[in-house]
Amino acid sequence: MAKTLSIFQELEVFDKVQLLKNVAYVNVLLTEAYYSYIQLHSTLCNPDGTLPVLIKVKHWMPVGLAELAYSRILDPFYRINLTSEEYVLLKMLLYCYYPSATNLSKIAKELLQKEYSKVSKLLLKHMQIQHGKDEGTKKYSEAINLMGTLFHFMERHKEIYIFKNMTTTIIKENNGDGSSWNLLMDEIFS
Repeated sequence: MAKTLSIFQELEVFDKVQLLKNVAYVNVLLTEAYYSYIQLHSTLCNPDGTLPVLIKVKHWMPVGLAELAYSRILDPFYRINLTSEEYVLLKMLLYCYYPSATNLSKIAKELLQKEYSKVSKLLLKHMQIQHGKDEGTKKYSEAINLMGTLFHFMERHKEIYIFKNMTTTIIKENNGDGSSWNLLMDEIFS
């Protein structure tokens, strides 16, 4: 998705890497949550039909933490009732969400702010056309708030990741049992 944004091509390599690191996991959450919402699931569901929450609870995670991180995330999706067009625009906004861009250069932040403003106006206009001025504005506000909610749930998933690492044996690098996944998650959540 990032490569399709014209703004992405204008960023320096360092900023591209930092931007992708900033939004990688929250983008996964948005995608999984939207897919789960479209499929009318009550918890996050992978496209292959597996339920991550069942895997986590079965192996090591407390049920309350799992319910919070994997089920509650869907509540705003059912409340807002996003269309596929609104989902795509929201996904574009996530890449430009400048509060998440604390480690980017000043130039990159300015470019992202301009792009965010442009795409958010497009989303507002689209929602007002589709739902009427007042209802569209209300729905737009809820969609913008959803981005902050996604970052909140990303922090819950980060806590789960830390919890898992604290409660399992330390995995040696590249020993063939998932350590490359741990290295990726360490990089994203650092």
